[in-house]
Amino acid sequence: MLSIEKAFEEFKGTFKIQDEIFSGFSQNFRKFWDSFIINNSVDVLDDSDIDPIIRYIDVNGKGNTKKDYALAKAGIRQGQWYRAFRSIKENKNIKEIICKLFNSNNDNELIKYLNDLEIKNKEFKNGITSKKAIILNGLMCLYNPNLYVSGLSLDHRIKMAKYLSNIDVSDESFGERIIKSNRIILDYFKNLNILASPRTISCFLYSLKNIWDNDSETTGEEFEEEIGNNEEQLFVLEKYFEDFLVGNWETTDLGKKYNLIYSDENELLSQQYKTDIGKIDLLVKEKNSNNYVVIELKRNQTSDDTVGQILRYMGWVKEKLAKNDSVKGVIIGYSNDEKLNYALKLISDISFLLYRINFTLIEPKQNVA
Repeated sequence: MLSIEKAFEEFKGTFKIQDEIFSGFSQNFRKFWDSFIINNSVDVLDDSDIDPIIRYIDVNGKGNTKKDYALAKAGIRQGQWYRAFRSIKENKNIKEIICKLFNSNNDNELIKYLNDLEIKNKEFKNGITSKKAIILNGLMCLYNPNLYVSGLSLDHRIKMAKYLSNIDVSDESFGERIIKSNRIILDYFKNLNILASPRTISCFLYSLKNIWDNDSETTGEEFEEEIGNNEEQLFVLEKYFEDFLVGNWETTDLGKKYNLIYSDENELLSQQYKTDIGKIDLLVKEKNSNNYVVIELKRNQTSDDTVGQILRYMGWVKEKLAKNDSVKGVIIGYSNDEKLNYALKLISDISFLLYRINFTLIEPKQNVA
């Protein structure tokens, strides 16, 4: 095994500034938690309330630049972050358990709270207790950066722990996997008399990722979305419309007709659904029939490209997923398109919708820090 002490000595440089930055992030997150999440006088979370917290956790959070610090490349889409925070706000039992997690440093208590959370959260489609636990680990680390490593993917943490100690916790309970993997990593460095923050230890271990992780599949924190030239030319409204839809799904007209799709591990699959031929903007199911529906947002593509693309995706879904069930398509754009309307006249299973964003001005109930 590589000499950890020697490698760490060469790596560490100066991380004091980063530790101070994340200490500030933590203080702001605690203020947000008190002012917005557990404050009963605040009824609704706006995206703008949540965005700064996402930026602290996720490098790819809306508004971050290459110069900004964040806990990790979380690989969680903006809309899924919105759903998670709003679900916590709206569900008293979930909120209470997470508050207990934030205010305990006893491993046995933490394991119990996490296992309780997994059970009680099963009915909610929010991604908080998904298999990789990235959202949950991000919240716990941001609230207590001195207690938890910033490796948010549980898959990654289990691999780190196994590499360092030869202990595999992958078959243990949800709570044990989270707490024990974190404990093994931190105790390993403590036993080497390496006095460093969990953040510094995390960054160091990711610098050795090729040693402890031989899995070539892109997962969790290693995910970076490829953004093509077309998307870079979009207006802000169009660029984030998809995240807005997902984050506010139940309140939209689409959410009244269609259900989002989740994995058995409670991970959102609908948004940017992966196929062999590309990514579907949104793949959902009809509530009344459970049939698949492919939803594509018409950005700055030509009408022919848009129709060809959605037909390809519908064909893939029909062959790979739907089998004998029917597959429908929905194209959503901002402006009417005569060519697109003509193209769809003979395709009865694809509809074209125009989106409009309405807003109102209201007085806040109170000023919050």
